[in-house]
Amino acid sequence: ELSREEIEKRIERMLSESPLLTREGALLYILSEIGEKLDENLNYPLVKIKNLTTGLRNVNLVGRVLAVRYHNLPSGRLMARVKLGDETGKTEVVCWDDACNQLREQKITAGDVVKLQAGYVRENRRTGELEVHLSKLGHIQKTENKKVPDLVAFYPRLGEAMKMRSEKIDFVAVVLDVERAREVGVKDVKMALVELVLGDGVDAYYANLWLEQEDTTPELRRFDVILVSDAWRRDDGITLTSRTQILKLNPSESLYASGLLEEARRMLKDSLRFYVVDVTNDTAILYDGASLARASLSEPVSRSWCIELHDVIKVRHRGRMYLHYGRIRKLPNDKCSDIARTPNRVGLRDIKDEAHDIVVRGYITGKTPLSKADTRFGPRNVIQFWLKEGEFSISCLAWGDKAVELDKIPDGAYVELRWINVRRNRFNELEIRVDSDSVVEVLENRVFR
Repeated sequence: ELSREEIEKRIERMLSESPLLTREGALLYILSEIGEKLDENLNYPLVKIKNLTTGLRNVNLVGRVLAVRYHNLPSGRLMARVKLGDETGKTEVVCWDDACNQLREQKITAGDVVKLQAGYVRENRRTGELEVHLSKLGHIQKTENKKVPDLVAFYPRLGEAMKMRSEKIDFVAVVLDVERAREVGVKDVKMALVELVLGDGVDAYYANLWLEQEDTTPELRRFDVILVSDAWRRDDGITLTSRTQILKLNPSESLYASGLLEEARRMLKDSLRFYVVDVTNDTAILYDGASLARASLSEPVSRSWCIELHDVIKVRHRGRMYLHYGRIRKLPNDKCSDIARTPNRVGLRDIKDEAHDIVVRGYITGKTPLSKADTRFGPRNVIQFWLKEGEFSISCLAWGDKAVELDKIPDGAYVELRWINVRRNRFNELEIRVDSDSVVEVLENRVFR
């Protein structure tokens, strides 16, 4: 079998050797040579997806539908994108007007096997990926083909997908937690953001689900098993956009979904014990004797408490551990005597590299005016200030509510910054970042002059 790159090289070589040969003719010769099956009706090969190449016309292929998205364009035309897969790969089929009507009349949806006739291959101008366009004489219709893999075979587990090189991924996962939707402004457009925790029995990740006003994404609940097409991998998290398609699987009808759900349920820890090191806003900083973690609070807790969390899910995100839980219980303080701890401070001069969740002290020796910076979530408050300890000083950046809080603290104040991160800025210099999970405390009786 030949790879797409090898086919492209052979086509270029044949075209250079035979100036009268067309690109289509060269490809048809290669396909017949490697044994591609000829279509009985149109006398053109049934092409495998991995063998698609730019410029190929009269394409016939058979595959399983992974997703269907319809678009009403400003010009009044109707367009649909059908994600198709066979045993060799995946591609997108672009349909226009009459072909879209064929899809709707046959109620073609994810899971169906279809046969496409009279398509042509071109590169997507935006992504550079190959896609098949259905010509005016083309057809797409349901068919049966037992050789096409089952639907779930096209979706790796979430943890496997996150290790792939591509930023756009497909995966299967279980919804472990769903946060309440909140309205977010993105470039003057109001959208709803739903934060999800997704798992696959081994790994758990955060996913941001963006919903537009007329979004058709199904309502998601805890322990739904979902197939996700065209999500975006962002650092160690996932973004689900209006182009992402989500399909629920019924565990009672699928042994695969039932098994995955059982594995995901085992990710929940029955009960874990923590010492409350600090509390900021509605977040508790917790310690279990080995490492720090964060948990959003469903009820008030105080520093130095000993607590027990039940049905715990652990999610590592941007270097920090976050906990989601079902129930919280206060324990007597002596139950945490073996794990109780106080924050370990780091001297400013000892900061040599990037770090997470450290505690520092110093004098504020200068600040910029409070300003707003444009971010992908809209304008946010930001302030830069400098922290000094002895002869050593370091630049600091605070965002959001913490920027407003620091703006009110006078120059010369001696402060303790807890649970801050150290990052390199665009000049490759180390810089302290103060975010919503950080704690800023002014220490009395000490003022720098």
